[in-house]
Amino acid sequence: MAGEVKLVLCGVLCCLLSIGLYHHVNNINNNKCDMTYMFQRPHYIEIDLPPEVKDNFPQYGVYAYGEGEYSIHLYKGQFNGIPVLFIPGNGGSHKQVRSLASVAYRKSLEDDGPDFHFNFFTVDINGELGALYGPVLQRQTAFVTIAIRRILQLYDEGGVGNSGSGGVGNSGNDGNGDGNSGNGDGNSGNESSGNGNSGNDGSGDGNSGNDGSDNGNSGNESSDNGNSGSESNGNGNSGNKSNRNGNTVNGTRPVVKPDSVILIGHSMGGMVGRAVYTHRDNNGTITPTMVPLIITQATPHTRPVIVLDQQLNDFYDKVNAYWIMERDYDLKDVVLVTVGGGRNDIQVPTTRANTPVADISTTTADVPYCWLTADHQAIVWCRQLVLATVRALFDVIDTNTNKLSTNRTRILDVFNYHLVK
Repeated sequence: MAGEVKLVLCGVLCCLLSIGLYHHVNNINNNKCDMTYMFQRPHYIEIDLPPEVKDNFPQYGVYAYGEGEYSIHLYKGQFNGIPVLFIPGNGGSHKQVRSLASVAYRKSLEDDGPDFHFNFFTVDINGELGALYGPVLQRQTAFVTIAIRRILQLYDEGGVGNSGSGGVGNSGNDGNGDGNSGNGDGNSGNESSGNGNSGNDGSGDGNSGNDGSDNGNSGNESSDNGNSGSESNGNGNSGNKSNRNGNTVNGTRPVVKPDSVILIGHSMGGMVGRAVYTHRDNNGTITPTMVPLIITQATPHTRPVIVLDQQLNDFYDKVNAYWIMERDYDLKDVVLVTVGGGRNDIQVPTTRANTPVADISTTTADVPYCWLTADHQAIVWCRQLVLATVRALFDVIDTNTNKLSTNRTRILDVFNYHLVK
């Protein structure tokens, strides 16, 4: 009799567990994010790395994002924008940078826009599954620290409006259409040629409704002001904007040489971004002055989503312990902004996307004029969030120096305004 009771209880518990799992997976809101589109052909310009780096990290790479005519200046090594580095997450692709980068580029072309623009960089981490294996995250952190230093070196070699070609190699990936069917930034992180199959970050002709259509169909939304097509900005030139000083955005305007890089990390890329301060190599460590601002999207900050090896746990313990210990000391001036996807992100719940060491923690549902939930992949290309993030990036730049503002209070006020209030 006792055995039968135990069997019944086990059956009831299994049923309840199944119902809870079904509810967790299926009881989500429809994805109401608008897609982000490119209006000109995207280019991913590979950045040359030292031979020893290529030997140690043969599967990794650093790329600069260019679009249309502006890509010509990047191929020549003319980097004169404010550097931003995008770090993809678990199984992610470096091409996921295109949504933020394209909208930021379009905003810089507006007639009443600022006299500065951004250079968006990204790292190719070979689609590695960093959420499942600790040593992968350690290796990615080591490479990202190298990438940060290399990006800053570009402005010494051929950047700041010069016509030199230092630091830029040939890109085998320029102009891929990235036509993913329905989900923008391929879940699998795979890159395939062809006509853009679902889930793959593929090159091709970019079907309608996909993030990164090659031909930029009229009516698709990409710029901050909702204009369609390749804006001529009054002078008939597509892709160029005359500034108040008569120079163009695309590579001739002198700017102050940057001394810092803004990091934006998706998923596990956010943890890698936070970990750069803890990694030491022959060149020392990345200092808070080199990376003063980190924005994370759908990043599990508090603990791993799943722990399959001790090294993954150790990685989290090391990073979180360092941040807790140094938050009021070495990291006191670093601004950390975390954004969660909300209810639709069944991979990273909101409780894990927040962290006590963050200055601002929000979700897509709380972002003004976004007010919706985004799944784990959609948060990268969700147009409502992309627009808010890009506006915040432009507003935290000190127009007197064309650098990230050193006023921490101002930065917090800006992100609170665009992402919270």
